[in-house]
Amino acid sequence: MLTPEAASIAVDRLQRLIHAWLDPVIPVLRATVREASDVLEVFSRTNLGGVQVEGADVYFAAVKTFWHEAESRLDRVQLAALFLPTRMDALRLVSRLASRGLGQGDLLPLRVDRLTGRQREPLVHALQELTAQTSVVLARVGACAAWLRDNSELGYGLRLVTADLWDEVLGVGVGQQPNR
Repeated sequence: MLTPEAASIAVDRLQRLIHAWLDPVIPVLRATVREASDVLEVFSRTNLGGVQVEGADVYFAAVKTFWHEAESRLDRVQLAALFLPTRMDALRLVSRLASRGLGQGDLLPLRVDRLTGRQREPLVHALQELTAQTSVVLARVGACAAWLRDNSELGYGLRLVTADLWDEVLGVGVGQQPNR
């Protein structure tokens, strides 16, 4: 049997334990940032330091930091390419094309460090050009995807091609116009 004092202590501790368990806790980080790259640095450190986040996800967040209309432009890529299921797939395709076009080689794996220093501005500019409404490359990707859908025996079954292979499938048609 507990004494009244021990019971009071037990009740207090139990209530604190219940509050600690049920009350949401939001961690707060305070930092002074001067430019977009500082925001990116804080974001990268926060997300890569604890909960596992894929490098490509942080890369996408970084791209959106420096290219605010990225999501709507990537939606345009998805519409043209027909079979790319996500914005991340569209981002991977145009990032690889942009990097190769700049002579930087293949950009895979997508990592946030690809957007640091002097390489960031040309890459973001190339991404903007590739996804512009009047982009020749985007038109060719669309023509290639439509040609594959209409002329291959797989047709819409091409949706079953895994996302990591679409860069290669579409890469064949980017440099040349499909014959009609």
